[in-house]
Amino acid sequence: PQTASEIVIRALLETPAIKVIVGDRVTVAPLPTEYYAPSGPSDPMLMVLHKSESEGYTLSGADGYPVTAIEVEAISQHSASEAERLGKAVITALKDYRKGDIRIMKGTGDNSEYNDEEALWRRTMEFMVRWHDT
Repeated sequence: PQTASEIVIRALLETPAIKVIVGDRVTVAPLPTEYYAPSGPSDPMLMVLHKSESEGYTLSGADGYPVTAIEVEAISQHSASEAERLGKAVITALKDYRKGDIRIMKGTGDNSEYNDEEALWRRTMEFMVRWHDT
């Protein structure tokens, strides 16, 4: 069976605009430790985090379509504008995404931050994934 995180990663990697910016640098949280090393990757990347999941219900009970909150972080070691541009590409790729029994919608969370300790710029976005749990 697939997970909501795998669905989001696949959707991102299928998007040419995302591939141009990050290549295959899309990972499930936490960030790989080599990303923090002084000689670590300096290219932008995406990190996917499973936040919560609830079962969909109808009057007859569980419908087999969970709704999962997924957080996607656009991460840059170069600049806030690079993280913002990558975040915009993520939103364009995922909002209103439909494929078979899968639907991805933009959630309410969307914020940016800089972490001095890690020297990283981040744009964090939330998406809701509704999918058939097979």
